[in-house]
Amino acid sequence: MPRSLVCNNNLFSTAVAVRVPPAIAGGEIRFFNRVLQAQVEVVRLRDAGLAAAHLIIVIDPALLRKRHSQIKVLNEKGDVVYFSGPEYQPFQSQECERLQRSLAETIPGWGSFANAHPFFIPTPNTNLLEHSREFWKALTAASSGRVYLSNELESKPSPPLAEVGLDANPTWPECRFIHGQPTTWFSVKHLEKLNSLDLSPANALLPEKKLKKRISKNKPSALRSQFVQFKTELKSQLSELQPFAEVENARLLGAWSRLRRDLNQSVNRFEQSAERAIRNNHGIQDSGLHAICQAMQPHNLSQEQGLSLLCAAAQFSLPLNKATELFPSNYDDFRAENLLLSTNGDYLGRI
Repeated sequence: MPRSLVCNNNLFSTAVAVRVPPAIAGGEIRFFNRVLQAQVEVVRLRDAGLAAAHLIIVIDPALLRKRHSQIKVLNEKGDVVYFSGPEYQPFQSQECERLQRSLAETIPGWGSFANAHPFFIPTPNTNLLEHSREFWKALTAASSGRVYLSNELESKPSPPLAEVGLDANPTWPECRFIHGQPTTWFSVKHLEKLNSLDLSPANALLPEKKLKKRISKNKPSALRSQFVQFKTELKSQLSELQPFAEVENARLLGAWSRLRRDLNQSVNRFEQSAERAIRNNHGIQDSGLHAICQAMQPHNLSQEQGLSLLCAAAQFSLPLNKATELFPSNYDDFRAENLLLSTNGDYLGRI
């Protein structure tokens, strides 16, 4: 192997390292979240006086699983859909074109996103490992990140300065281990929908059935409650009218009875129409709620595990080139808690 490709000890000893699997389009969001956390740690170290601090991403084929050759995005109904590529063979031109078409049919505005971020789609005749290297190089170029395959490390490299872990098991026990910070991203549209339903971002991480029950308590139909009051008052007014009609002319009782019948029929017809409208609105509301729940907890998994980085970037408008500005530098205060962040830069809380 050419010496220029090998990560030497001097370079490694001042690095904040993240180990990731080879994965199409960066894989699950959690890999990006860990890299983002490492980038923030590099900034903190530089601010503390260690100018040589830098990011290193190690792509390790030993971490490869079948799911890493899949892109997980959301369709128009809010359901998770999977698009797969080869695990070990090079990507063929037809496969790349088919993937582009599938994403264009699923993600609104895909064309402009793909033009701005061409590295998300594999280049024909590259394999998953080569694609992953080019992907992370392109994604971290602005922050001078370095990307290596695990076999490009020296046989016994010195440990990095720190490692941001994907799980609780450090790769280099000798170095400072930074636990990966669980993170959930909300788009502006998600927040607007939650606000319209009087729900907090934390509510969106409840199971979908519980969330629907909470909405029905939070927002009962104003029309339904007003109509119940209207029917009660109408019945009372009709009852009060009867004796006056009888005193005026006994023959008016028949007219009064017809009036009551006609009004009741009209009221019943309106009530049926109103209930249909309410059910329809609840259906639309439930559909929007389903989309939010799948975006936050796809298939009852965490967002980090259940959705791809491509989904967050293309569908949640996560600004990849400014993402380090969105991640709080005091992230270690939130350890083991789920950090809730908005793609527009707002800190939403933690659970």
